[in-house]
Amino acid sequence: MKRASSSTPVELSAPPPSKRSSSSHDKTVPVKLYNGVYWSKISELPHRFNQNALTLNELISLIRPVASIHFNFCVDAGFLISQYPPHLRACPITIVVGAQHKEELQQGVRKHFRNITVVGAPLPIPYGTHHTKLSIFESETALHVVVSTANLLSEDWEYKTQGFYHCQGSLDDVKESPFINQLCGYLEDGYSKTPGWDQIEYWRDRLKSADFSHIKDHIVYSVPGRFVGPDAAKYGHRMLRTRIQGFPEDLKDRVKKVIAQCSSIGSLGAEKSWFAGDFTKSLLGGRTQFDDSILDVIYPTVGNIRTSFEGYQAGSHFPYNNKNHQRQEFLMKRFHKWCSHNLGRSRAMPHIKTYTGLDADGKPLWFLLTSANLSKAAWGEQFQNGMFQIRSYELGVLTCALTPETDIRLPYDLPLLKYGPNEKPWLVDLNYTEPDSIGTQWRVR
Repeated sequence: MKRASSSTPVELSAPPPSKRSSSSHDKTVPVKLYNGVYWSKISELPHRFNQNALTLNELISLIRPVASIHFNFCVDAGFLISQYPPHLRACPITIVVGAQHKEELQQGVRKHFRNITVVGAPLPIPYGTHHTKLSIFESETALHVVVSTANLLSEDWEYKTQGFYHCQGSLDDVKESPFINQLCGYLEDGYSKTPGWDQIEYWRDRLKSADFSHIKDHIVYSVPGRFVGPDAAKYGHRMLRTRIQGFPEDLKDRVKKVIAQCSSIGSLGAEKSWFAGDFTKSLLGGRTQFDDSILDVIYPTVGNIRTSFEGYQAGSHFPYNNKNHQRQEFLMKRFHKWCSHNLGRSRAMPHIKTYTGLDADGKPLWFLLTSANLSKAAWGEQFQNGMFQIRSYELGVLTCALTPETDIRLPYDLPLLKYGPNEKPWLVDLNYTEPDSIGTQWRVR
């Protein structure tokens, strides 16, 4: 059985798009694109479950870009080009990937796509990844920012539950925007020393030339490095802590439960050293007094993967391994299965990553849509000498329920469903012989 590998995150194919993709392109494109969170459209689902959802082709067709830049982890350039309307497929496109994958992607691009420029982002610390999923589009009248959880691969956009945040700024005026200042801060902190910075600098300057002053959401990001002094509080979960600290005091104090929903889990160490310690403290805006059971985790069970639309093949995108799990079985009491009946997506596996603070009644008070999984590499960790280390690039958008009528939609059902007594988390390096939804087994050795 063919398996996708998380260690080879660059794929190439040339147009035309697959038959499956083409059918989704024929569907009616919504008339209006608003600012906020969307889900990816799942072709297996009836129309009622694809409300507030778009394909990548629909999104790009609505924007009608004359130029664009994509920051991502896994890229299939052929798939990406096929998502542009035919008359826009020759527009200038820049793709930013991890430096170690630049040459592989560039070789294929040279053959097929003369309009694409590839930039390689440096990864100075071992085991780091360029995991950010950001696209910036320029249309004739506006700039569009899209922060996503999806790789630029057909299987990510067609079969899995993904999320993306969209906002746009008019090119008719320039106004001060904290949101854009934060996003430009990410570009400068992450890429200003990158070969090819001029390609990214262009987009930084374009962002500053548009009016995003109406956007009240916040950017949360990680950039690789070892930080000391004041810089040790500027990135990763420490940045999230600072953002939450800026929320109204009564809102912060009302958070009684935090939910981390992810598609991968790293090596977390002892329970209270990071997971139920510094990391949870940041999710609570720096609160020092809290019950360490306040943080729950949504991660697919073996049954979730087996009965999914893709069967076990979906599991290749959920690379939590047995070695790490054996070291941190404390997660078992926090694990909850993937359940999204209200959105019809219980069988569309969640490659989306979200972190949510809830009040005592289960109402979301803040919501973070991000590329960052549950790992120190993504969020950062502090060492005894005060140094704060981050391995990877990550990016997310944080929304706060500033008014009672603010509607924060979640991709999963509440209340959560805990793992049953015989249910286990999906571990990518174990064998599973019970036939899945398409009649296959998962064998790794």
